[in-house]
Order: sequence, then structure tokens, then C-alpha cells
Amino acid sequence: MPSDWLPFTRVHFVPIQDDVVRSADDDIRDQIGKAYHSLERDYGFVTWRDVKFMARGGDPRALSILELCGQRLRLFESPQHMKAKLAVVLSEVAKPGPTLVLARFRDTARFLESSLSAMQSNIVRADGSMKRSEIGFATSQFRSFDTTNKGALVITRELGGRGLDFPSAARVVIASPRSNYQAVAQELARIRSRQQKPKVAVITYFANTEEQAKALRLADHLAAEKFGPSALFDVRDTPSDTYRLEPFERRTLMYEESLAAR
Repeated sequence: MPSDWLPFTRVHFVPIQDDVVRSADDDIRDQIGKAYHSLERDYGFVTWRDVKFMARGGDPRALSILELCGQRLRLFESPQHMKAKLAVVLSEVAKPGPTLVLARFRDTARFLESSLSAMQSNIVRADGSMKRSEIGFATSQFRSFDTTNKGALVITRELGGRGLDFPSAARVVIASPRSNYQAVAQELARIRSRQQKPKVAVITYFANTEEQAKALRLADHLAAEKFGPSALFDVRDTPSDTYRLEPFERRTLMYEESLAAR
């Protein structure tokens, strides 16, 4: 890590209350649990690798688990439910300085771009469905914003892993936490870049859902992450630890991350 890269002053976790999402997540959790328990009655302890192997063999319960994991990931960052997080995103974009908004899915990014454009000027988007020239134009436009400009670049995480560097960003808003902590650290480090003013990161999550459990583990990881003698992240306002995952749900996290950029 280069010595002139400055840390974030704050990583702020913002809980979003949405009873529809919470109810849907509870239902998905229940279905995943029943499928796992059915497999374990027949085979004993079942790892996530076992589930993937069984799914390739056509086992309907394993196939159901994969399908349900995809449903859950879509639940948390679908345009339909992202509306509940929109007020937080808008409040950050309305502050002075360019804001980088990270979404998982292309349709979510398009929704956020459209919603933000209705309230704020200087909103651009880049995702994997666009031509290289279109992505380059959007990112160049974002980099041209100075510290007094209000505006945002909405970008999907499939591009966030391609070495994009955004020194002009004053802050980053992550629409949903990830299970892969190292990937988040890399994203934030890339966004932090060499700007002389430390940035703020805002991560939204649905309270009392599996997203809250991810946010808690992410907060613990970022707080412990160190480069040299000083902590890279100063994490405050961390989510509650009252929501815990069942063991079978922990095994599904890596699969959910593999779907993130679809």
C-alpha cells in the first residue's frame, strides 16, 4: 500500500428498515434451511462444495438452494427494493464533491442513475453492458468534476475490479455490503486513491436481514484491517450483532458473491 494513500476518516453503516424485505428474507432463509436439513438427513453434514456437486448431479434440493441464494441476492439490490435506500444515496450525492455509487447489478445501476438524475445534475453511469468508449466517456466526465461539484458516477462492481482509479471522488456509497471482505478493502482503497483529503464511505444495509449479518462481519473485518502501524479504517456506528446466520447460511455466502455482477 503506497505511503501517500490516506485512510478514510469514517466508514458509516446505515440501516434501512423495510418490512417487506425482512419478511421475504425470512421466507428464503426458511426454505434454504429446510433444503439443507433434508440433504443432511440423507447424507450427514453437507458442505457448500457438496451442494454444488449435488446440483450438478441434478438433486432438486441442491438446485433449490442455488436458486434461493440467487433470489436472496436479487432481493437486497433489486430496483424494486432499492427505492428504500434511495433517500440515503440522494442525501450523500447532494453534498459538495463528487460521489461514487457502487451497485451490484446493471439494472440497479440504471435505476439509481435515473432516480438520481431526476433530483440532481451531473449523474453518469458505467457498467459492463456499455461499450468501452461509453465507459471511458462516463469515467472521464466524473474525473473532471472538482471538489465543489455535486454529482455522481453510478458504477457496477464488475467494473470496480478492473483497476479504475477515481482520485476525484469525495465519498463512496456502497448500496449493499459484500461477503468478500478483501474485495471491499480493494474497492475502497482504489476509490481512496491519492486525493489529499480523506474520504467517507457509506454502506447501506437492510436491518434484521442477512444483509445486516454481512454488514456486521464487514465492520469487524474493516476495523481489524491494518497496513503498517495504523489502522486503515476507522469504523464507527457499526450494525448490531443481534442478527445471526444459521450455519447452513454461512456456507452460501461465497456463492452469492459469485452472482454479484450478473
